[in-house]
Amino acid sequence: ITYNTERYRFTDGTWVAEKQPGHWTQWGLTHDDVGNLYWSTNSDPLAQAHLHPKYWGIPHRVAPGAKLPRVPVELPTPYTPDFLFGDSSCLLSDRGGTAQARRQFTSACGQSVYRGDKFPIDARGDYFFCDPTIHVVRRASVSRSTGLVSLSRDEPPGTEFLRSSDINSRFINTAEGPDGCLYITDMYRGIIQDAPWLNEQARANITEAGLHDNIRNGRIWRIRHRDFKPRRADEMPRMSEESTFALLRHLESPAGWWRDTAQREIILRDDRETVIPQLEAMARFTEAPLTRLQALWTLEGIAPIHLELLGSIAKDRDPRLRRAAIQIAEAALDDSKTFDLVARPLANDPDPMVAQQLILSLGMTPGHPDRAEVIVSASRPHSGSEGVRVAATLSLWEMRDLPFVQDIGAGTAFDAGTNSLWKNAFANWDRALQFPEDMPETERRRITGGEAIYFKNCVSCHGADRKGMGIPGTEHLLAPSLADSTRVKAEPTELIQVMLHGLIGPIEGKNYQAGFMAPAAALGITRDDRL
Repeated sequence: ITYNTERYRFTDGTWVAEKQPGHWTQWGLTHDDVGNLYWSTNSDPLAQAHLHPKYWGIPHRVAPGAKLPRVPVELPTPYTPDFLFGDSSCLLSDRGGTAQARRQFTSACGQSVYRGDKFPIDARGDYFFCDPTIHVVRRASVSRSTGLVSLSRDEPPGTEFLRSSDINSRFINTAEGPDGCLYITDMYRGIIQDAPWLNEQARANITEAGLHDNIRNGRIWRIRHRDFKPRRADEMPRMSEESTFALLRHLESPAGWWRDTAQREIILRDDRETVIPQLEAMARFTEAPLTRLQALWTLEGIAPIHLELLGSIAKDRDPRLRRAAIQIAEAALDDSKTFDLVARPLANDPDPMVAQQLILSLGMTPGHPDRAEVIVSASRPHSGSEGVRVAATLSLWEMRDLPFVQDIGAGTAFDAGTNSLWKNAFANWDRALQFPEDMPETERRRITGGEAIYFKNCVSCHGADRKGMGIPGTEHLLAPSLADSTRVKAEPTELIQVMLHGLIGPIEGKNYQAGFMAPAAALGITRDDRL
């Protein structure tokens, strides 16, 4: 569902709506094997899908009424700026005339994560998305090595996973099929933009080229790998014709399509509760972790899971299962029994993704008296994880009297470099800007937009207090102070040039350890109204 402030769950024959902060997806939503969500917003092929949007509401829970940014902690863009450009083989423009081969994505859509078993192993978990305006399908590798998601392109520069030189070719969706192949929807249409986007000259060019006549010619591409044989028609499932018990075997499939479809079919059946014992046994004892995981979430879709089972899953050898146990128990972590069976044993978990999830889930349930203690315990072993740092920033929001927070403020919680990163993260607590009552809304948006850019790109060198980040053990700074800078307070012309083109070398005879300031384009800032 696009541009919506709700998500939906089908339970006991009816749809249940749950509010979500903001509308955060535009042209597609998908998930990977463990349920991480991926979404896009037009010119952004992967929005900041580092964590579920519901967790942005944590600060609003603990600081009701506060005027907080919709995204309270600015996170890094999940790719380098050059990732935003596709290499098209169609050199014609939708508005007439020619177009450059290398163009920026403007209609990123139709994403999917490949979870099949008929591509080489290195393709599993890859992220595919389309752009019909430049006629390409991009394939990207997904990493969460820092606890936050990042993408990198798989094909060499100058190429794409799929592209067409035909201006009518409009790739708009990707999906794994039951045969293990990748399916791509091609709208194959001459005009795809809405009327306000086209001026009179563009309309004349389209008519002259005959693009307006190309309708009703959509097609679907099946992409198969030459070294793998797709499943034959007689190997395809007929799940709607199978008994609920028979559907359980599909949860053991290596292919995500089969597991997801079987899970959905089971949950929709009137006799779904008859297979609860078998699902519990699969979640506990099946050898394959993904089967245990799928069985667990199928159980969660049918009825509340027994607390004893969640406690057992919280001890599973696979961190993906332990993380799922926290997610499922999240709404009940205020309960002492649930807390002691699930949260407390995982306070020192060796996996940073488990620690990150535990911290976020405890932020959603702030009632237990030991909540902060467990959050701190989970944070300390993973202080270098950016995802853990973000989670702690949200879930400890404005707990300034906590000894852990005071130690960070004093610079004694971790080594100097790590401590600085945590101090910058907690500085997000002070970002609630105050405006004069008569300030126009457009001006307010510009200022808050500028603040977001600062916390995303500049804070690591100039510091959250804008006084420059210090080098541990020295009196040197990474970058100059902005708080008392005459350039910052003067006319903006010179400052804009620095932002646009970057800066290198000493400033007023003084050298700074970072050595240079990158130009705006290198930071992914390309719009003039954001300089």
